[in-house]
This record gives sequence, structure tokens and C-alpha cells, in this order.
Amino acid sequence: MELERTEDILGSTRSKFGFSGFLVGFAAETQNLLEHAQDKLARKQCDMIVANDVSQAGIGFDSAENEVTLCLPGGRTILVPRQSKSALARELIARITQLANPTAPK
Repeated sequence: MELERTEDILGSTRSKFGFSGFLVGFAAETQNLLEHAQDKLARKQCDMIVANDVSQAGIGFDSAENEVTLCLPGGRTILVPRQSKSALARELIARITQLANPTAPK
């Protein structure tokens, strides 16, 4: 099989496509989770990276549950504890909405 490098969509979202909104990326990592996620946050010009440690047993792939860490500028992190993926999705939407619109009512 011959592989072909694809365009970096997330990395070109701001520069090529001119997106100026709240940009969220995802990072699935097996080691150095926060270091890699913070690096991706800066390189891709994101406002937040949802970092997922895919090496942990019982969460993530092939599981109904997950746990993630939200990485924000300035090295800030927010742990979103283990929960069902549907509950996690609702929590991510709420947190992204609040972070993107900090003056909006909760």
C-alpha cells in the first residue's frame, strides 16, 4: 500500500481558511499527554485541545467510557473525569460554549 501525506486541516484552519472562532483540536496520545497536547495547541493555533490518553485500559477505544484533559493557553488544564462518552460529550459542549463565550450566562 502506498500512503500519501494529506493536508493538515487543523493546522491550516486559521492561516489558510481564515477561521477566527474558537478552535478546538483533539489529541490521542500514549505518552507525555499534556506535553504533546500543549505543543499541538500552540502549533495548530487552537484555543483548546481535548487530550485523550489512549494507553489507559478501560477508557477510550473499545469502551463506553472516557476521561480527557482540556489543555488551554498558558499551560492551564482541566481534567474531565471518567464518565460515559455521551455524558462526556455533553460536558465538552458545555465547557466549550462557556470558554468561547465567557460573558454568556451559564
